[in-house]
Amino acid sequence: MNKLPIYAQMGIPGVWRYVGERMTILVLEDSGYAETTESLVLRPVTESALNGFIEKGKSTKRTIWLESVREWARQNSRPPG
Repeated sequence: MNKLPIYAQMGIPGVWRYVGERMTILVLEDSGYAETTESLVLRPVTESALNGFIEKGKSTKRTIWLESVREWARQNSRPPG
């Protein structure tokens, strides 16, 4: 079941959606959700980064994968302001 119309009615501005082998980032527009390449809320998160995490997770031990995601987050975080 497609829940995007429900999310749109609730006014949720951005949705990450995993379908098959691919993560997509969607943003709410007047006519519904449109695909984009960058998260509205977590600016350093891109579709490319998310899909990279998914691919790496398929062949990497969970603890090593988790540490690599944390390291990516540290390197890509922006100070407030």
